[in-house]
Amino acid sequence: MPIVEWKAEEINDCIALISVDTEAPVCGYCPPDQTVANATGSEIRVNWAQPECTDNSGVPPNIYTERQAGSYVPVPSNTEVLYIVRDDNGNENLDCKFRINVESEYFASGKN
Repeated sequence: MPIVEWKAEEINDCIALISVDTEAPVCGYCPPDQTVANATGSEIRVNWAQPECTDNSGVPPNIYTERQAGSYVPVPSNTEVLYIVRDDNGNENLDCKFRINVESEYFASGKN
């Protein structure tokens, strides 16, 4: 964590050391890309394990996403799931993302 030092102009002023956290959280695990083959219907529910992320402050970071595990995705589709991982100081990690490729049984088999 970087240290910012401020020195007083006069002898009676104090010296303050302020820690400034500029380091984004890190994710030790992000879900891998996945393919669902031979899906039927217009939507299918897809599950995955949640990311595992930490912050240098020791406080668990907030993890946001627009698509939750267990969500329905269209058949066929190729959907990106992006996790925004943010610590209490506003530092963000946008590297945790993966794709869900859903292949339709109808199109995969070549039926017309």
